[in-house]
Amino acid sequence: MTNLANGAAWMGGQIIPIAEAAIPVTDWGLTHSDIAYDVVPVWQDAFFRLDDYVTRFVASLTAGRYNIGMDHDGICASLHQMVHASGLRDSYVAMVAARGRNPVPGSRDPRDCANHFYAWCVPYVHIVKPEAATKGTSIWIAKSVRRIPEDSVNPRVKNYHWGDFTSGLFEAKDKGFETTLLLDHAGNVTEGPGFNVFAVFGDRVVTSDHGVLHGITRATVLEMCAEAGLTPETRPLPLEEFWQADEVFMSSSGGGVIPVAQVDDRHFSNGAAGPVASGLRKRYFDWIMRDEYRTQVARKKAHRLARPAMRSGQLGEFGLHLSELLFDCGQIFRLFFGGFFLASATGPTGGQATGHSLHERLLLRLHQFKSRHLRHRIQCRDILHDLALPITQHLKRGLEELWHHGRPASHIAAHKIVEHIHRQHIFTPTLMFGNDLKQILAGQIVASLEVHNLHLAPVPDKA
Repeated sequence: MTNLANGAAWMGGQIIPIAEAAIPVTDWGLTHSDIAYDVVPVWQDAFFRLDDYVTRFVASLTAGRYNIGMDHDGICASLHQMVHASGLRDSYVAMVAARGRNPVPGSRDPRDCANHFYAWCVPYVHIVKPEAATKGTSIWIAKSVRRIPEDSVNPRVKNYHWGDFTSGLFEAKDKGFETTLLLDHAGNVTEGPGFNVFAVFGDRVVTSDHGVLHGITRATVLEMCAEAGLTPETRPLPLEEFWQADEVFMSSSGGGVIPVAQVDDRHFSNGAAGPVASGLRKRYFDWIMRDEYRTQVARKKAHRLARPAMRSGQLGEFGLHLSELLFDCGQIFRLFFGGFFLASATGPTGGQATGHSLHERLLLRLHQFKSRHLRHRIQCRDILHDLALPITQHLKRGLEELWHHGRPASHIAAHKIVEHIHRQHIFTPTLMFGNDLKQILAGQIVASLEVHNLHLAPVPDKA
């Protein structure tokens, strides 16, 4: 069994060691930092506010026009499966949507890209070591850079645009500080890399309402303040006012509430963790154990599209990899129908582009399968010809037709694909399990429709 104790990744429906996880070098997520993501903590074998984190992630997908072919429940299922497989009881869990590769040579049209989802988890991350957080950490306010304006990059969509933070971190580390805090161009305090910041004035707790991620931990702090009898305020926080605070603290999914003892050359709370921040830090770790905020890590696989169950004694290595291929095909069909609903709003160009990118993805997956099994040349050739060409042509034609005829026409395209699978001898006669695999692939298409609340009874096997 693979050891996932150092971390695991969920990629394309497979769970792999974190060290083996990778994306293509031409993925726009890498080349353009075109990614939306979110991070949810797991503490003592349960997610904290999982629904809130995933809901915000889905909102980020909508704002960024990412179509990953997975809904809220599907995302949760993948996280559960991954964390369970890792065996980690305390974990830092990331869910990510990348713009993906653009299969059209020279295209700068983001609609051509094949968006995709992946996730990863590692042992729980404290952005400030617990012993330092208990004493109070240090922050340097960056002087060479200001926060990216929110009308340029929306800070409410958690993203990988860290150019401003990275510049600030270099400054902070060179000065001997733990982390950095950025101002906006009007001189207001905003946020730092991976955290929101709060200033305490008596019984008032103030944090910025603009130029910042509206973090789930930030929201938790505001709720805890109200419970503790403090008055939370969300509004612009000028630096001049910030300097007058009694206490300062940070909030992050990586450590909860983190007291701050020093900002630049100014010491707060006599250079120690303040009583309000320390009280909220303790309260946070009480809150993450409250049943109403906890979702126990599922001990069963919960995929909406389950991996086909195959008996290794019957299929051997070739058959098992073929079942993996079919699972990938099912995921692609799911993306296809999800892509239609996005493409239908963009007209024929968007529809054709989406169909083209999925067609390219399926062909690439089949070629990868072929290269792994050179000793099965005949079977691979037949699969490549009989599975890839006709079905992907249906995908391309179907998507072009669907935007003309609307949502119900997806039934027609699905029927064409399913009937083709059953009518043709897609798998060579030497593979006695061919009909079973055809049934599995047809089932994956049906499941992909059900994700979008469409229903289609499987066509009886005609082979």
